[in-house]
Amino acid sequence: VYVCVSVIYGSCERDVVVALTTEQDSAMEDMDFCSQQANLTFTLGNVGVPQCVHIQTKNDTSLEDTERFFVRLSSSDSSVVIKNELASIEIDDDDSVMAYFTEDQIIVYENQTVAAVCVNLTASCPLERNVTLSVQKSCKSDINFLSYDAVIEELTFSELGTLCAKFELTDNDFVNEKKFFILSLSTCDPYVIVKPAMSKAQVVVKDDEVAVIGLSVTSSYVVEDDGLG
Repeated sequence: VYVCVSVIYGSCERDVVVALTTEQDSAMEDMDFCSQQANLTFTLGNVGVPQCVHIQTKNDTSLEDTERFFVRLSSSDSSVVIKNELASIEIDDDDSVMAYFTEDQIIVYENQTVAAVCVNLTASCPLERNVTLSVQKSCKSDINFLSYDAVIEELTFSELGTLCAKFELTDNDFVNEKKFFILSLSTCDPYVIVKPAMSKAQVVVKDDEVAVIGLSVTSSYVVEDDGLG
């Protein structure tokens, strides 16, 4: 990153030296950026020309929050007034992770009591902090509304791998058609990408009741209709 300093107003009748130094905050010196100290000299001939300093940031393969360090200006010259002596520079992480449902359709029966829906979290780098994903019901079939609890489940990953959200099912004694509800995967974490093709999953709830249909015959024989009335 380049940090530039300009003379906002006034003129230089002699050389003016301004010191620029870096200060760590959440971004650490020599880990996230290279510390820098520089003297910027403004002379009569270049008073209108910005003086710039290059500060190198360091790349890594860790998932991190946005980090910050400061740049400070100072001068021992009493004729120099420093305006905005402190500026902050934020370092955005360019590492990301991918999240997705392991299956786009899960089939369960009412008497299983629980439908488990699993999510994978993958990346090319290890997690340096927790990642939270939300599994939320987005819509349902209009058959038997009470066949499941419509809740939001949050999954917090401390490492890469698979976690499962569980949705309770309510069994009943009625014979019903197949029911379903749809779950959506989302996150507020800007460094996590939810794979679009696997961001939704359909949970199909099948009825475990069986309808037995048969014929009932009241007589073992009948008289042939001879047409005589």
